[in-house]
Amino acid sequence: MRRLFSTLPFSLGFLRIFVSVFLGVTGFAASAGAADAPPAPFEAPWAYSCSSAAKKAERLCEAYEIIVIQDGKSRLSMRIAIRFAPPERTPAMMVALPNGFYLPAGIRLTIDGKEWMPAAVQTCDGEGCYAGLPLKPADLTRLEGGKTLEIHFQSIARKETSVTASLKGLAEALSKIE
Repeated sequence: MRRLFSTLPFSLGFLRIFVSVFLGVTGFAASAGAADAPPAPFEAPWAYSCSSAAKKAERLCEAYEIIVIQDGKSRLSMRIAIRFAPPERTPAMMVALPNGFYLPAGIRLTIDGKEWMPAAVQTCDGEGCYAGLPLKPADLTRLEGGKTLEIHFQSIARKETSVTASLKGLAEALSKIE
C-alpha cells in the first residue's frame, strides 16, 4: 500500500491528517478537537468555515461547496473543499465523492470545459472516496477566474459521468480564509 502512495506529491501521513481533519470539519465524523466556528452564509454555493484556534497561524480554514445529486430515489452528495492548512498554509483541494464508482479510472477535473488535471482517489471509507490535490497559485487563479468545475468519473459500468460545480463565490470565500 505504501508503494501505491509513494507517487503522490505529498506524504501518506499528510493525507491521513488531511482526511481526518476534513471529516471532522465537514461533520462526517465527530471532532475530537476544539469546536469549529459555524459556516458563514453565502449567496453563492461556496461557503467557508474556520476552526476556533486562538492564533491565526494555527487556524484551519476551508472554502467548500456541497453538491447534492438527486437521481430518482437515490440522493448522493459530493463535497469540494479548498483549505490552507497550518503551519505552512499551503493550499490543497479535497474532492469527496460518493461510493460506487469505478476507482481505477480516478477522476478528471475540467474548468469551464477545458482540461485542468487528473486526480487519483487516495482512500475510501463508509462515507465515500477522497481525492486530494495540492494546489499552486496558478491553480487558485484559474479556479477563481472560472465559472464551473466539472468532475468526471466512471460509473461501475464504466460509463463516463460528470458533475458540475459552480465556482461562483469561490474567490470571495478564499479571500476570507487565505
